[in-house]
Parts: sequence; C-alpha cells; structure tokens
Amino acid sequence: MSALATAITLLSAFFHAGWNLLARKYRGGNIFLRVPLLITAAGLIPVLLAGIWATPLPQSVWINFTISGICLAVYFLGLTQGYQSGEFSVVYPLARALPVLALALADIALGHPPTLLGWVGIFLVAIGCMTSPLESLRSIHLSTYLNRTTIWILITAAGMVGYTLADNQAADRFAPGLSPVLRYHVLALTVSLVVFRFFLKLTRQPVSLERDLESWKWPAVMAVLLFMAYTLVLIAYQYSTETSYVAAVRQFSLVIAVPIGAFYFKEAAPALRILAALTITAGIVLIALAG
Repeated sequence: MSALATAITLLSAFFHAGWNLLARKYRGGNIFLRVPLLITAAGLIPVLLAGIWATPLPQSVWINFTISGICLAVYFLGLTQGYQSGEFSVVYPLARALPVLALALADIALGHPPTLLGWVGIFLVAIGCMTSPLESLRSIHLSTYLNRTTIWILITAAGMVGYTLADNQAADRFAPGLSPVLRYHVLALTVSLVVFRFFLKLTRQPVSLERDLESWKWPAVMAVLLFMAYTLVLIAYQYSTETSYVAAVRQFSLVIAVPIGAFYFKEAAPALRILAALTITAGIVLIALAG
C-alpha cells in the first residue's frame, strides 16, 4: 500500500471516528436518515448536471453505486439498532473489525492464505473481538456474545463488506480524479436514503424531520464528517490495489473513537475495552503489513 494511500486513509479515520461518536450520542433512525438526506439535497442536482456537461460516469458503475447504496442502508440500520441496544465501545469495534476478518477469510477461499504475520494479525483481531464486549475477564458467558446486539453488529459488518467490495470495484472502473469520486459517492448515498427510509418503515421506526434549524445542526456536522471520511477512502482505492489494506488501515478510527466513547459515555470497563480496541488495531495493522 503506497504512502499516499496510507496517509489519505489515516486522515479519513479521524472523520469516521467523529461521525460515529455523534451517531452514538444522537442515536436513532432519524439521524441516519437526515445525514444522506442532507448530502443528497446538496449534491444530487450538481451531480446530474455534471453528467450532462462533463464526462458521465461509466454505465458499468451504476450497478456498483446501487449495490453500495443498498449495503450502506443495511450498515445504517445495523448501527441504528446496535447503538440503541448496546454500548458504543462494544458495537463500534466489533462492527469495524469483523469485515476485515471477512476479507482475510475471502483471501483464503481464493487461494491466497495469509502469511505468518497475517495469521498473527488475525489471531489478535479475534482476541480483541472476544474481549471487547466484556466488563471484566471474569465475566465470560455465552450470553455476552449471543444477544440482540450481536445480531445487529453482524448486520452492520455485512453491510460494510458489501459496500467496500462494490466501491473498490467501481474505483477501478472510472477515471482517476476527484469529480467521479464525488459524483459516485453522492449517487450511492442517494440510493441509501431511499432504501434506509424503506427499512425504517419496514421496522416501524418513528420518523420525524423537524423544520427548526437547531435540530439539523448536528446532522449537518455528521453529514460533512461522513462525506469527507468515505470520499477520502474512495480516493485511497485509486492509489491501492488491495481492498483489505485500505480496510485495515481505516480501523485506526478504533484507536481514536473507542477511548473517547468509553469515557465520554461512561460505559463499563473502559480500560479493558480500550485494550481490546488496541489489540484489534494491532492485529489489522499486521494484516495490512503482511502483504
């Protein structure tokens, strides 16, 4: 992974950690609906005009931003329900780490098993994932892992794997540059808005979009952070041929967000969960370095 791609991805981690902390603070379906709504409202018309006046996106990426948008909606749904039923310092690290494990397992299935260093990284991630939900090392019970929150964490992770694969493939299909990245990202979020609204209706989640500007302040901040975070990731894909490397380096957001979340939200056993987050991060860094 090139130094430029690494630097861009590390920068994206700060934005990503920020919007997830806000998502946990203002948890609920409304906040996840407002974020793509604001981005769509601000960006869809310029994107459509750019398709007329500038070089249009290749038709081959239409299926990619559609799949990406659907998977983003799944990701939003998982985070919404996960943050409502579980603690940030449990939901966030597990939801971020499991997709990296899935990509590593996919490499094995494709006949590209990890190196020794890679196996060490996978082992560290597994240990961190097992430790993260615990309040103490003495509280290991099956119910700690098999509960409603775990289901939503798995759904969140599945959504992330889906949009990561779709977006990386799309990045290989359009010309390098900022314009196609921005247009692609807005279109994917527009699809996610429609699908996520359907998910909220399907799960009978209350939806209210207040008209006063004060209630839109933090969703607007979240929209900027989210859009910056993943736009940078899409750019990084253009400078790296390995999806798993970018996905692994993105997990630096764990080191940023989990300690803040544990102390700010006054969740149980922050020291243990911080250690778990650092273990997960060390593991995925080793996976990236393993080549």
